[in-house]
Amino acid sequence: MRTGEIFDLALRCYQRLGWTYLKLTLVPALFCFAAHLFDTQVLAPSLFVTSNAGNLGVQLGEVITAIALGMFVGGPLFMLGLSWSTCVVAQLVSDTIVGNVPSPAASVAAARRSVFRVFAVNLYQTLIASTGLLVSAGLLIASGYLTKMTGNDTAVAGVVALVGTLGLVAGGIIFLVVSCRYALAPSIAVIENARVRTCVKRSVMLQSSLGYHPSGTGSVFGLMLLCGLFWLLFVGGVSTALSLSGAHHFLTNAFTNLPLGGLLLKALELAPAFLGVWTIIPFWATALTILYYERRVRLEGYDIEALAADVWRTDLQARFEL
Repeated sequence: MRTGEIFDLALRCYQRLGWTYLKLTLVPALFCFAAHLFDTQVLAPSLFVTSNAGNLGVQLGEVITAIALGMFVGGPLFMLGLSWSTCVVAQLVSDTIVGNVPSPAASVAAARRSVFRVFAVNLYQTLIASTGLLVSAGLLIASGYLTKMTGNDTAVAGVVALVGTLGLVAGGIIFLVVSCRYALAPSIAVIENARVRTCVKRSVMLQSSLGYHPSGTGSVFGLMLLCGLFWLLFVGGVSTALSLSGAHHFLTNAFTNLPLGGLLLKALELAPAFLGVWTIIPFWATALTILYYERRVRLEGYDIEALAADVWRTDLQARFEL
């Protein structure tokens, strides 16, 4: 299948199983959204505020602390929610593709069995993909420290800053490439019940080009763009509609004098972003699971293998009846 056909099939699966997706991924979506709020509302603003403007050591310590909190608090929280959602959706889509009746109970059982393995796969993927960005950020921090220590008399700090800036661009490209090549690893962990390194190697192999079969990384990159575009259109569209219609002003006046009115108003303001997270993650997992089977059909002849197994089961049943 082409990339557009994969997305079309993912949308049809979503139409068929969407309510089941949403019921089983509500709590994981809350985990992902909490991590998103923690990183954007708490940590990101703290990067531009310091308690001691005259002490570079204190500033560097604050930046490193904020990055560490994002990596060890927000990151694992988001990955936990993403991993559970991936397990549930991958099992449901896999059952649909192979001809079994999708079972919510079986998908939850698969999530309990595979969630920590998928979490490890997501963590490994993120660490490898972010290596260039982390090194570049370290170089930029080092350039600020060198500027403070040596002043403007030497060009060492400037060279380090230039290398760090160029490294951010290169690191961003590396992040996209590695993420696309490792994208099938979570689905492999659920469906094939394989170890972390095996999942990663299998993903790289399935995403590689072979003969006249193109690479599958373009499909993943297109999926990233599609999900990002949907996020912007949905969240931005709802926010713009509320502002233009005057609903935001009306809700502000309505909740001002109510108990916990400020909290309720903030919840309503964040609702579009949460709905975006809640609906996009299952679609992402659905499309990647379909792409996993598509790559197996292309490179491994999975359709022939499945047909042969079905014929063998039918033959055994016929023999038993005789």
